[in-house]
Amino acid sequence: MAKKKPQDNERERTLIQLCGLIGSNDNRIGTDAKDEDSREYELKTTTKSGVSTARDVGLNHLAKWRRLIWICSRGHYDEYDTFHFGTTFLLFPEDLEPWFTEIEAKVTANDALVGRVVDLLANNGFNQQEIETLQYVFQRGVLLNDPNIPWSFIEANGKELTGDYAQALRKIVANRESSQSSTHQVQQASLNVLFEEAQA
Repeated sequence: MAKKKPQDNERERTLIQLCGLIGSNDNRIGTDAKDEDSREYELKTTTKSGVSTARDVGLNHLAKWRRLIWICSRGHYDEYDTFHFGTTFLLFPEDLEPWFTEIEAKVTANDALVGRVVDLLANNGFNQQEIETLQYVFQRGVLLNDPNIPWSFIEANGKELTGDYAQALRKIVANRESSQSSTHQVQQASLNVLFEEAQA
């Protein structure tokens, strides 16, 4: 009998260990992992040309995903059904924003039409509870079933983790935060100059 391949969550547990992260006990509804500074991560592993995300994806998913750091890894199984990690990429929310925007456009494509229907219902004797029930039904109808992130997008927009994943991850995160801090300081200095000129 052929040995059953590990499920996604088993591969992700291995990825958590490789990255030196702390796994979550509620990763089906919460975040997959955190680091020692409580940064939150979304972990994805795949053997295909795209990364699976979630069922029934809507605006709530996007709001959650836009505050997480993503780690996506693609690998393969050998003849003994052992999974081997190949390339792994780190993506910050801004790296994934083009994909988020695309998914958001699909989810909200019919918002104007739904708004018109709700107005018609409100003007034709439907009570608030009935309207809210129908709005819920509309919203459920536009949820997306597991929209994939193409691996080509991940390669083009992510930062590759090489060597020691835990060290590489922390170096990339530290560089990003240092850059953000420098940018903030420059912006604050510019604002101070403008304020002083306005007061002169």
